[in-house]
Amino acid sequence: MINHIEKHVDKYFLERNHQVNRIKDRYGLIADFFHSQLKISFSDYLHSNKEFLDSHIALMRGYLSERFKPGLEQEYFSKTLPTSYTVTDILDMIKRGKFNLRPAYQRKEVMSKYKASSLIESILLGIKLHPIYVFIRKNGITEVIDGQQRLLAIIAFLGHEFRNEDGLIEFSKKNKFSLSLQQSLLPQYDKMKFDQLPDDLKKHLYNYTINFIEIKEENNKNFKPEALFKRLNHKPCPIKEHSFEYWNSNVDSEITGLIKTICRRNSWLYLRKTDVHMLNEELVTCLNYLHYMVVLPGLIPDLEKLKEILAIYPSRSGIILRIKNKKYITHILENHCFKEGLLKSLISFETDFLEKIRILISTQSGDNFQSVANRRLDSILQTKGIRFSMGYLTLWLILLGIPTNHIRSYKISVLDKIRKLFLLAKRRIAAKDFEVAIVEAWGSVSVP
Repeated sequence: MINHIEKHVDKYFLERNHQVNRIKDRYGLIADFFHSQLKISFSDYLHSNKEFLDSHIALMRGYLSERFKPGLEQEYFSKTLPTSYTVTDILDMIKRGKFNLRPAYQRKEVMSKYKASSLIESILLGIKLHPIYVFIRKNGITEVIDGQQRLLAIIAFLGHEFRNEDGLIEFSKKNKFSLSLQQSLLPQYDKMKFDQLPDDLKKHLYNYTINFIEIKEENNKNFKPEALFKRLNHKPCPIKEHSFEYWNSNVDSEITGLIKTICRRNSWLYLRKTDVHMLNEELVTCLNYLHYMVVLPGLIPDLEKLKEILAIYPSRSGIILRIKNKKYITHILENHCFKEGLLKSLISFETDFLEKIRILISTQSGDNFQSVANRRLDSILQTKGIRFSMGYLTLWLILLGIPTNHIRSYKISVLDKIRKLFLLAKRRIAAKDFEVAIVEAWGSVSVP
């Protein structure tokens, strides 16, 4: 294997390794290697062989139906037998404010219309869904631990509203979506909305029963719903470790709440305009981690200290910047000893780095800020609509040693400096050359 990888080492590189063609190349090479050693063909795994895929789907469905039978997760609960509720019952609880569909540790709506259509199809066919895990608080509120995406899909198709994490009434992003069932068992209902279904199917949907596994707070005093949420999310839409979806379910809500507020206040600061996986909140968290670790008021930044947590190295496409190990972010976020410092750092981060960007992207008159902010920030990041975290890391590094007052007084000069450094980062140069250019940019400004 070592010889094989060494022979094809040009196919195994880190930058942009998520691109489809590069993934296919790597998987194909590994498949060829094991075929040469074990005389087993892996081509069926890499191509669309319907018979092969159908057999594997059947095996997986059998595994899942056995694995997720109600009551198998018994060690957490004093009550293991599920309780059944109709969709009408659930909608009534939501209407009465007795059903918290999106507690603080939950993530945003991620299920696509295609997957939601498959779920509605299963209901129309009378197939039982996996049980919903809920935590019943002492105040009578039923809190959804696992099953939010399924419930949101049902609520969206029916066109009903629900309460979000702030307690405000809202509709799903897929509200009243049309079914996508062209290649399904019920193609006759393809492109139909709920109102277009036959009356008997409408009634069936409202009367459909869903099993709930209930954990009551009064009987489980030491139970933590966040822990079960993380444990169960190895299923269809898994949570990636050391991501904001992970932190959102595990970190003090005062910290995650402030991060979300910063994102809402600065809507121009984003990786994705439509963000279902909390990537924008993750960006703010990572940038604040750097800010928390190295920014000391009144002192010139120490690049060598910064390099202990921020990797700077050359590649074929230019200089790469990335956080060395995100598990350290998790460690700091989860440790209550750092809470006060993190909260202060988030406030400082907004008044320092974000204020610097606001100055750079603002209009001369200050009017119509939002209408031009996105376009100007794209220009600074030298991107055309698709933003990457490395662009923000580069911008953060450049602005780290440039005081806010200097940016306010010499905005055009700073913008030109940023442009040149971004162009330099795209060249095939040594990391040391880029670091020298950064330090020179810091040293060329007037310190207040």
